[in-house]
Amino acid sequence: MMVLKIDKLKLIPTTIKNVEFRHLSTVVSADKNNEKNAIDELQNLSPNEITSKQAEKFIQEIYHRRTTFNDNDMRKSICGSLKHLGSDLYTSPVHFLHELIQNAKDNFYDTSIIPCLRIELNHSYILLSNNEQGLRARDVLAICSLAVSTKTIEQDHIGEKGVGFNSVFGASNEPMLISHAWKLCFHVPGLDAMSYITPLWITDKDLPECISKQISTYPQYTHLYLPLKFQAHTPEANSFLDQVIKAVDPCILLNMQIYHRPTTFNDNDMRKSICGSLKHLRSDLYTSPVHFLHELIQHAEDNFYDTSIIPCLRIELNHSYLLLSNNEQGLRARDVLAICSLAVSTKTIEQDHIGEKGVDFKSVFGASNEPMLISHTWKLCFHVPGLDAMSYITPLWITDKDLLESHTAEANSFLDQVIKAVDPCILLNMRQLKKLEIVDERQKKVTIIEKQIIGPTKLEEQSSVIFEDFTFLNLSGSAIRLHTSTGYSTFRVYMCYINVANYIEQERPPKTRITIGFPCEKDYELARTVYQGLPVCDLGFNFLCNADFQLVTNRENVRENVPFNTFIRTHLSALFVYLLLNDIDLRKDFNRYCPLFNIYQGKHSSWWLLMIDYIKKFINKYLPLLLDIPTGRH
Repeated sequence: MMVLKIDKLKLIPTTIKNVEFRHLSTVVSADKNNEKNAIDELQNLSPNEITSKQAEKFIQEIYHRRTTFNDNDMRKSICGSLKHLGSDLYTSPVHFLHELIQNAKDNFYDTSIIPCLRIELNHSYILLSNNEQGLRARDVLAICSLAVSTKTIEQDHIGEKGVGFNSVFGASNEPMLISHAWKLCFHVPGLDAMSYITPLWITDKDLPECISKQISTYPQYTHLYLPLKFQAHTPEANSFLDQVIKAVDPCILLNMQIYHRPTTFNDNDMRKSICGSLKHLRSDLYTSPVHFLHELIQHAEDNFYDTSIIPCLRIELNHSYLLLSNNEQGLRARDVLAICSLAVSTKTIEQDHIGEKGVDFKSVFGASNEPMLISHTWKLCFHVPGLDAMSYITPLWITDKDLLESHTAEANSFLDQVIKAVDPCILLNMRQLKKLEIVDERQKKVTIIEKQIIGPTKLEEQSSVIFEDFTFLNLSGSAIRLHTSTGYSTFRVYMCYINVANYIEQERPPKTRITIGFPCEKDYELARTVYQGLPVCDLGFNFLCNADFQLVTNRENVRENVPFNTFIRTHLSALFVYLLLNDIDLRKDFNRYCPLFNIYQGKHSSWWLLMIDYIKKFINKYLPLLLDIPTGRH
């Protein structure tokens, strides 16, 4: 049956530079045998048995391996994944502290001491000192690898992801690690994202004077020095350090016990790094089992379409499978290569695409172990688990005879969740995609969601608007109707561009687009209120906002430690109030839309509560205007 369906769909297009690496200045042995032994010979030595010369040679060998890794497409895959795991995996700017406390919990301690973690804060740095036994060679190798850990579940350790140390890059671009004979640092950004796992050897003269006394006083401790990304004595730095202090919850110690672990580690470190990251990014990154559907809708939105067609994504469900069909132009070779890579994408910010993570296609492994992809001449599949986690990016060629319907156990609950995940409001933020079809073969039911622009709002289009200290460019409003099989819902959707401030370091265009939408029907309940093209989270607002937020890797929350997101948040607050003041239809219902009147503030993080505070401040300032509707005075 599936073969016939695919044959039918073949009638329409259906889908679901070489890099040169230069060496940094470091001394590396040219003796290949010595290079190999530099890693192997220290594996079974305790921290006290490793000399400074051996440690330096070890670090130089890892540096050599990382900087001479010349499989270009695999290097790009690793770099993409490193960036996500190292800098944008967490929503909280101080999450790294919990990861380091976890590391301290899992360390080895002499029985004669009281295990202790000392956290020293200054205006420009954080210094963490732990009286553990010291780093072993395998610990250093794990720190210099991707998603590899020396911890095991059997040993009852808290950590099992192997990404804990990488979280420090959210606080510092130049972390230093000093432990017995080990003295190493990292420097990002380097040549590329491999710098996250490329250690540099340092000497005593490289140690900042501000921490040298602590290190010399406690030479047997492990010290982690984090010079902050923020400029000292600025409000940003002080706020960050205050958050660090607040993050130290005394109750953390209630769950801490000290355990010991045996010595187990395998070589072939780069493949193991890739496999660890693949498993983490593909299998256990998302909290929702149906998040993959949003990612595939994102793919459909970002695809290329002929101008003569209405872009459409068709979703067919049966008891044992999902079949997604998209009338895009078809896959290019570069698209297939990105799908078969790790955290690599062909999408660019300049092209105004929703997706930028490069991990979205891999989300399908949350639903299927054997996804098939057919697009024009392309016919490929994946099969996991294979030999190891590399099977997530290892394609297998298939022929027409392989297109057989599988017969797996029924999963009605899962399929019901898939249908519920198709929120009609998704189409409000789509530039290209106009139509979604959901075909439930179980119940022989077809649901069609279609977007229709029915006209402008009462807010006149304006090329430039100045409100308070904010400037909005090309501001316009549209009345949009979403048609479904049960009727339709109407929204007032307003879009504008804003200039990105110069102080924000972003590899992006100088302008970014923000959108706010209001449901017209009073009984309409929004399932999600924050979008980045696709739904991100729900704040309980009676309006929705869409912007090019920087998201955590699983796209299920906004990164709260990013200046660009803060910049967007304040502009959305001002635009919201400006729209209430200047569109008569919105002003009539301003008390319905204002978040300060209809939500419980306790459900939000402090970062989002600031948006409510900004709105409240503007509302209080302009309340006489908002309430003066009958007189027509402005």
